[in-house]
Amino acid sequence: MYRKMYGDDTLILVLSGDKGLESLQTINVFGNSNKPDYPHYANQLELYVKKEVKTVEFDLEKIKAKGVKSYHPK
Repeated sequence: MYRKMYGDDTLILVLSGDKGLESLQTINVFGNSNKPDYPHYANQLELYVKKEVKTVEFDLEKIKAKGVKSYHPK
């Protein structure tokens, strides 16, 4: 299924699962900031060009093992 996007902040979610939410993949096409010097301004652009998405991890222990403490976009 294809959707045409019209500017603004576009977040694409791909959800799947027969017994509830089992998998979630996302991409934020236009980034998490409107400031060109911010690291998340266009950090997902390469994924978008390659028609790829990133998988969202649900397992808290796996998240902690990666050293991720918290994240909040500016």
